[in-house]
Amino acid sequence: MQLNRFPDKEQFGQLAKDFNVIPLCVKILADTETPVSLFKNIYKNIGPVFLFESVEGGERWGRYSFMGVSASRHIRIYRDFIAMEDNGLVEKVLHHHQPLNVLRNYMKRFKPACIAGLPRFWGGLVGYMTYEMVSFFESIPNRLSENSPLAHFILPDKLLIFDNVHHTLLCIVISFADGEKDAAEAYKKANFRMESMLEEIKMNPGKSLKKFDSFCAEDYQLTAQLKRISFALRSIR
Repeated sequence: MQLNRFPDKEQFGQLAKDFNVIPLCVKILADTETPVSLFKNIYKNIGPVFLFESVEGGERWGRYSFMGVSASRHIRIYRDFIAMEDNGLVEKVLHHHQPLNVLRNYMKRFKPACIAGLPRFWGGLVGYMTYEMVSFFESIPNRLSENSPLAHFILPDKLLIFDNVHHTLLCIVISFADGEKDAAEAYKKANFRMESMLEEIKMNPGKSLKKFDSFCAEDYQLTAQLKRISFALRSIR
């Protein structure tokens, strides 16, 4: 059952005047679901994904579970350059041994909208760093090949946020709008992507993900993969 949808078309257009990262949100009732069951429904065994579980005080289960299910922007850090991928197009930028400075400058182009009712985390850079990434800051050897990335980050454009307290699901489609003139088209595209995601959740209850219901070796590998990529970049602010 759909509980709320925001922002509307007029609000979206107003936000697009000052911001270029705008979330379209739909809150639905999810009292018969769990984060894992939702993840099974929406994930198609391809593409970048992550699953974050929040914990308070290191022991208590947190309120939110965050699932990223789509991303069109990838950032991979190599020994001498950063490969920035946007919808399949790749640009290589030399970082001169200062990759975080390049990432900071890259992130400055994004101005996320402030919308009441959203958790503090609903997008941004998500990814992982290898141990060899420390070689940019400390005097340690980097034994990875030149073709192996030292870090890989994504900018998610679709998220599911499960509220473990109220048993609701917040579906978010992130629109990377570019000025007020594109607001109407960006809103239309975001709505289309939202309806596709809602249909995917609705049409696939209990879908099996590689026999996910029985904990086998493949399940373990998927869980391990999720843990490896579930690292938020906190130092880029």
